[in-house]
Amino acid sequence: MGIPARAAVRSHAGARLAAVVVCLVILPIQPAASQEAQLLFDPVRLSVSESIGFNATPNANSANAGQATKRAYTSETAFAYTFTDWYQLAIAIPVSLNGVSGIIPGNSGETVSWNGLTVRNLFITPGADQRDIFYGLSVQFGYTPQNAAFPAIANTNTQFSAGLSPILGFHHEGFELILSPTLAFGLGSGAATALAPAARLTRKITETFDVGVEYASTLGGIGSISPLGQQAHIVYAVTDFKLGAVDVNLGIGYGLTTSSSGLATKLGINHGF
Repeated sequence: MGIPARAAVRSHAGARLAAVVVCLVILPIQPAASQEAQLLFDPVRLSVSESIGFNATPNANSANAGQATKRAYTSETAFAYTFTDWYQLAIAIPVSLNGVSGIIPGNSGETVSWNGLTVRNLFITPGADQRDIFYGLSVQFGYTPQNAAFPAIANTNTQFSAGLSPILGFHHEGFELILSPTLAFGLGSGAATALAPAARLTRKITETFDVGVEYASTLGGIGSISPLGQQAHIVYAVTDFKLGAVDVNLGIGYGLTTSSSGLATKLGINHGF
């Protein structure tokens, strides 16, 4: 999960917008100020982000919906490069620590899992942070090794999967609303599907500080929605701010269903070079 997406660039406003889209489609964007050939390899366009979270996560598709909920620490390291003011390519590596019986790592029975690799292609309206309405699309391809605790994209029952996350955003008098559902598809025999809507509403307090609320969910298979108790619905109180040269996104939330109940936290850190 974030949503997952940030400088018009090199401006603080653009950087925060990218962080926002990151929360929903899971990765930040730092659009380029120009597409001139001499700037294509400007090191400012390279960014590294780290996302860390703790929550309860039910299975994301109807085929496995009866299995027990997992509570886990999750982490994703992503390397992104913005080629133009409308396209960013990122590679993300997710890992998790699950089987947690308490809040502090080190309990018996915990398992560290490498959950694969995700390649994300993010297309977004140039100058999105300055527009009343903006839109975009994240196209994702994932590899999940056998015995991974959490698949790279979603529980689609195959080692290879793909995902589409359309993005629709609005700005009005300091408020920002972003809607970004994710549709995930397994590739190969026995593949399942997954549907995960997400939304985020924030209010700009200063040029480098926002507060708001974020919603994340997993509903089950596309065309075969799971019973409510087996879905995940988590609401976060969120804030975005700068800490020196680093963009920070912090969220504290709570799950609203049996499968997602309990405390949920997330922390995203992004730095451009």
